[in-house]
Amino acid sequence: MDKHTKKYRHFSLGLTLALGMLPAIWSLPAAALNISGADMADYTAYPVLTLESATPKVMMVMSRDHQYFFKAFNDYTDLDDDGVIDTTYNNNFDYYGYFDFDKCYSYVEESHPGAANLSHFKPMAFTPNHYCDTVAGEWSGNFLNWATMTRMDIVRKIIYGGRRAEDIKFDAGSSTNTGATFLERAQLPTDAHSFAKYYNGDDLAQLTDFTPTAGGVKTDSLFGDADGIDD
Repeated sequence: MDKHTKKYRHFSLGLTLALGMLPAIWSLPAAALNISGADMADYTAYPVLTLESATPKVMMVMSRDHQYFFKAFNDYTDLDDDGVIDTTYNNNFDYYGYFDFDKCYSYVEESHPGAANLSHFKPMAFTPNHYCDTVAGEWSGNFLNWATMTRMDIVRKIIYGGRRAEDIKFDAGSSTNTGATFLERAQLPTDAHSFAKYYNGDDLAQLTDFTPTAGGVKTDSLFGDADGIDD
């Protein structure tokens, strides 16, 4: 028998054995055919490490530059998406900040345990339209947010409620100490970063403690207004 005939016989024998095993393999249960021991539940389209349970941690990387001391409401942005740039205070918009925009405030000086003679804006009443003209000496919280808030104040308000200047704990044994927290806005640098706000609307007396003269025109000659025009 030459070598070619021998190779042919080996191939024929192997093919016969393979064909003979097919009925036996087809008759086995599906689990027995899983040679690797894995099934579709063991496969995922996501990286395995992302499915591990871990304590959530958040790291915020923020720049520390002068931009945070700019005014929060820059007066050249369309805040209410009406197609018109809001160049000054808009009473129809709810300004976010340390003050509640739906409350009226009075600037008072009060004594508190550990903080005697503390001057601060104290909430006095709710207002449905941001106006505070029912009681003299009240300020609109919405107007105060527009006039005083910096970008840093907004960041602090969102993350942890604001910068605490005084935090008086509640004393259950005292009839006067009910606890109080006083927020303080970011300190403005004494340079060009300080900002100014201008508003000369007819409703100024309904938003602030000030009562403008008739027509909002000052005529005090000491301020260069002898011509009757507000300079």
